[in-house]
Amino acid sequence: MRARTVLPFHGIPILATVFLTLSLLTPIIYGAYAADQTCKKVGSKRVQTGESFVCKKVGNKLFWKTTGKVKQSQPSPNESSPSATPTPNESSPSATATPTKTPIPVITSVSSANKCSSDSLFKRLPVDFSKISFVAPIGTLAPVGGSPLPKHHTGFMLNEREVPLIAPGDITITEIREVRYLVSPTRAGFIDYAIFFSVCDEVSGHFGHVSNLNKELKPDASAYQCSKYSSVDETVESCTVRTSIKVLEGTQIATSDNNSSSPAIDIGMYDTRLPNDFLNLTRFPGPTAGTLCPWDFFTDVPKAQLYSKIGLSASTLSTENPKCGTMAVDKTGTAAGRWTPQANPGNANDPADGRFLVLTPDTYKPETRIAYSTRIPEIVSTAQYQGQNYPTFPLQNAGRVNIAPSRITTDGQIYCYVVDAATSTESFLVSLVSDAQLKVEKIAHAAGATRCNQLPGQWFFSSTAITLIR
Repeated sequence: MRARTVLPFHGIPILATVFLTLSLLTPIIYGAYAADQTCKKVGSKRVQTGESFVCKKVGNKLFWKTTGKVKQSQPSPNESSPSATPTPNESSPSATATPTKTPIPVITSVSSANKCSSDSLFKRLPVDFSKISFVAPIGTLAPVGGSPLPKHHTGFMLNEREVPLIAPGDITITEIREVRYLVSPTRAGFIDYAIFFSVCDEVSGHFGHVSNLNKELKPDASAYQCSKYSSVDETVESCTVRTSIKVLEGTQIATSDNNSSSPAIDIGMYDTRLPNDFLNLTRFPGPTAGTLCPWDFFTDVPKAQLYSKIGLSASTLSTENPKCGTMAVDKTGTAAGRWTPQANPGNANDPADGRFLVLTPDTYKPETRIAYSTRIPEIVSTAQYQGQNYPTFPLQNAGRVNIAPSRITTDGQIYCYVVDAATSTESFLVSLVSDAQLKVEKIAHAAGATRCNQLPGQWFFSSTAITLIR
């Protein structure tokens, strides 16, 4: 019987900063585990490149000591494990991928993860490149049917169901979550899974909406801790088990689900060292603060493949930078970022909480458009543009109409936003009252009768304006 270790889970640790694109952080490079390096807990065990180590006390210090090579058994004919060579009907997920036939090795105890280094980067794609329709950036907005806040995960949009999900590197699975849809208009009785993993000390991530778990990963039913919750039209049972299972690069973990009309796999990755410059982090607990683009955690070849697929759809790919989006939208002393009503502040613990306004460069066109994402009733947009459920304003480089929100300061001026001055039937007035207060008013009008066409001296707030805070 395989040994398992259930460890305490203290939230999701967060993504490494060894990426070449993240020049704001200095890479932290450490070597791999080896004999005679120091360790932290007597009896802790590791498996590294086919060799096992145990932590032993020598004098007054603790050191890793080898216990010999690990004997790997061959997988059974029914085991879900990728072959070393693709068959004529399948393509290799990346040029650098090296699938393995070895089963999932399990370590009986874990003291701490490896230090993050360039060796931690993923060297192969998690899914076959030919199955990817497009991939999403981080920081996408979904005020209709979701949260107006930037999303802290991305995903693979796939062109078929039940696409194999492969470990893109050596990972340790720390939690498995089974979700059962008890009541639902579209997926009653359906089950899918989320898999949470760590890579190294500061790095972790998760895959979401997967099915057909590798049999080596399936927990005993008695190990789950379950709870139920309901949304507007669904009742869901969520069951979680915490674990510690080492999975080698190239091992099939699961597949994408077989129920969705738009097949996809969520992926999020996080780095505990990156705050993303939130001005009020207490409104955004958990992993959100350290979100980074997962595609930056891959080596050059698979990373280039992923960046070639970033966009809103397979036919609408990103052409402006940052192509992978950003969560760092708050700009000190400006109107740019996340705001919530002073009279009734929102709580981002609830992912569908609508009490936020996000005024920021648009995720898909950050150099030429401004995004306005909210579900606050007094200032919500009545229109939907670009299929993204929020209005986007064409960026202007001068004046007080459609100016970048990062250029609005506490200057006592009012600024005006409109999608199309000739046809739009709503406009928005904005003024930064103080570093921590933003005044916003939505104005409905006839087509082409926007206040933005008037001289700024004619702009004023009425009693329907609301005050927002960070």
